[in-house]
Amino acid sequence: MPGVKVEFISDSTTAKIDPASTTSNALGEARFTVTSATPQIVTLTPVVGEGVVDKTKPPVVLTFLPLDSSKNKTLIPNVVNNNQPATGKAENAIQIDVVVRDQTGKTLP
Repeated sequence: MPGVKVEFISDSTTAKIDPASTTSNALGEARFTVTSATPQIVTLTPVVGEGVVDKTKPPVVLTFLPLDSSKNKTLIPNVVNNNQPATGKAENAIQIDVVVRDQTGKTLP
């Protein structure tokens, strides 16, 4: 049915639904995208018209998986104190700090 307002109620405070609401097109379709930067299961309840929960359909359940920790990592090395004398002693060791980031740029522990 075209021209019907559609939106979803989410049980997640971090998942983003875009657009927040829309109107169905000539084919009766309403399209949304849902994104999350947090691994989680999100339950979306469809709402039609002016706040009427569609109880004829079950909620939509989406699963956002954690990033594969063995892939998509970026290593950022930083040499702290280069050009130390070659004495073989700990006080002249060169320190290298490495920051590990995932594919979104978030620093990994």
